[in-house]
Amino acid sequence: MRGTFQKTDSEPDKIAMDKLYVVRNGDLVVNITFAWEGAIAIVNQDDDGGW
Repeated sequence: MRGTFQKTDSEPDKIAMDKLYVVRNGDLVVNITFAWEGAIAIVNQDDDGGW
């Protein structure tokens, strides 16, 4: 498990993806793209509501 990270200056409408998802505390996140492909994390309270 690698955990999550926050990038507070993100502009979701400028991200080149078809779909973005809002994560909630306790969600399981599986990364299927970019450098950490296959990484997983469980969303904590600090990341609740993030993209």
